[in-house]
Amino acid sequence: MIFGVVLLVRTIMIRRVVGAQDTDGKLLTRGIYSFCRHPIYFGIIILSLGFGLRSINLDGLIVYPLIVLANFIQAKL
Repeated sequence: MIFGVVLLVRTIMIRRVVGAQDTDGKLLTRGIYSFCRHPIYFGIIILSLGFGLRSINLDGLIVYPLIVLANFIQAKL
């Protein structure tokens, strides 16, 4: 869960720096983007998994795949 929060915050900070630069339409492959293509979505997925595992109830574990699916669909759009 902490990893998800750290990843999410770091991505937002990097996005501010990278977003200010012109990338000329090239794919970013430095920093967190060398690890995954959609780091904000990945951070949300990891954070959701942490909450689901921490709550140790069936509802949290059922909602997790739905969050993953929603992020996957959103990334495709």
